[in-house]
Amino acid sequence: MAEMCDTAEMVGMPTGSSVSTAFIGSCRAKSQQTTAQTPKGLHTNTLGLPRSNKNRRRNTSGLLRVEIDGVLKNILIDCGKTFYESAMTWFTEYNIRRLDGVLLTHGHADAIMGMDDLRQFTIGKQPVQDVVPIYLNQETLDVVSRAFPYLYNRQQATGGGEVAKLEFNLIEHGKPFNVSGIDIVPFDGKPHKSHWSHQEALDALRQYLKKGGTGYFTGFTHELLHTDLEKWVQSQITKDDGFQVEIAYDGLQIKFQA
Repeated sequence: MAEMCDTAEMVGMPTGSSVSTAFIGSCRAKSQQTTAQTPKGLHTNTLGLPRSNKNRRRNTSGLLRVEIDGVLKNILIDCGKTFYESAMTWFTEYNIRRLDGVLLTHGHADAIMGMDDLRQFTIGKQPVQDVVPIYLNQETLDVVSRAFPYLYNRQQATGGGEVAKLEFNLIEHGKPFNVSGIDIVPFDGKPHKSHWSHQEALDALRQYLKKGGTGYFTGFTHELLHTDLEKWVQSQITKDDGFQVEIAYDGLQIKFQA
């Protein structure tokens, strides 16, 4: 750390896949859910608020909170399609007012399509902050500049609405960088076409996780209930692994030593 770190925690704001959970098809009448064409994951019990239902999962994101010299820093990881509703739920729950940085991991819709709502931090007569720093690689910046030309270049804004004030900071593959006094060290996971299978994710934990540690599954498909994945993971972990695995859920708070 560049400065003295007092406490640190990660809030798993949303933990679902790119389509979120419940899948829209879950809203169909119960009588229709027994047809052969209906995927097994379209359960009525995925409906409801995430505060009380671990099967209600929005686009995967996280909020890293680190207290440095008595000042709490907030770094948002990804800002996808469901950012607004997630922020309205969990920013209030954890008393989050400002963002010291937004880290974008890639240029897919579930990671960037909530960026327009960042305006609410920088507009108005008494804005929360002057600017929101964004950290991303060149590939992701290329996508953002095409999807949100008015955010990348405010001169391209049209209409009378106010536009978010964003500061884009390029990061490079494999090189550490600093966000508001917090050192971020990126690392490569195992290459994959889209997402890891459950077994691949567990194998990655065996590769990276230290003995006595705890790993978390997140971003998993709408076709699985929270309890189903818990049962599968527990059936695979052995004493020789020497670590624990838990299933993340929206609003999960993880405290750790930074």
